[in-house]
Amino acid sequence: MFKKKNRQSEDKPLLLNGYVLETYNGEKSSNKRRFEKNEKRANLLYNHPDNERENIEGVAQKTINSPKYFEPDFKTLENKNSRVKENFMRNLKYERSIKELQSNAKALYNKQINNIMRESADFFINNGYNYVGTHLVKFSGGVDAEKYLRMSLNDQYLDTPFARQNKIYKSVNEVSPFLREHVKAKIVQQLGAEFVYKIGGILFDNDISVSKKIAESKEVKEFILKNRNVLLNYGFIKKDSIAFKEKNLHNAYGLADIIDMYLTPEGEITFYLIDVYDFNKYDTRPQVEAGRRNQEKGRILPYFSITSVKIEKERAQRYLNGN
Repeated sequence: MFKKKNRQSEDKPLLLNGYVLETYNGEKSSNKRRFEKNEKRANLLYNHPDNERENIEGVAQKTINSPKYFEPDFKTLENKNSRVKENFMRNLKYERSIKELQSNAKALYNKQINNIMRESADFFINNGYNYVGTHLVKFSGGVDAEKYLRMSLNDQYLDTPFARQNKIYKSVNEVSPFLREHVKAKIVQQLGAEFVYKIGGILFDNDISVSKKIAESKEVKEFILKNRNVLLNYGFIKKDSIAFKEKNLHNAYGLADIIDMYLTPEGEITFYLIDVYDFNKYDTRPQVEAGRRNQEKGRILPYFSITSVKIEKERAQRYLNGN
């Protein structure tokens, strides 16, 4: 019977990575089966009376001990693994380069867009409110945001066609007593106490389009659902705040105060929204920065707004039910 010679490579630990080890084990398993088949064939030949013992022994022993039939070719495996690693690293480097290029291109694009918007905003405010300026703000801020900005320009302060459709306040002292203190507090919060009696304001009734947009907004729906237990049990919320995320209402109001929200006996929900229109110094968007610079130069003037909002019964019930 032929015996397989001891091979030094079997006694050494295999310090291989996952790919080589997996390939090695696969080839070794296949080669082991091949070895057993050849060993059986060799023994049959060795014991056959018609063959010369020496020739058969040489062929069989060579077959059994050949690395080709039992041990994988480690050099081939390492070369194959090296090529895989090189391809992987090359692809990884390529992907990183692509991502870096995309990131740089996006940053450059945003910078250029911001510069264009900042320069455009400065231009139309510095040179009067014209057709180009109007449509720039409509595009970047929304239709109602454009109307609110127009009312803040010093040469049209609270005296635009849109403003004249609503009630104008020359001073906070003209506001109804039950809302006056809320308006004062909002002015102090956003502008400072020195502005309380320096700015005018406007009252929007609940039948104008912007009031209806507020009533239909996602933010108001979520606010009512969040406070449904308070409204159903007590029917009243004295004061809270709401932040609009949708572009038009965000640029028209941003973060505003909800005052006196009622669930009426008829099933409607009513409330007042109080805000001060100005350009927040902490907002880094280019159009806001441009507005802030012009506000500091007196070209844009802040004002307070009171918006009456009514949510009809059917919509109010859907909001309360989370629909």
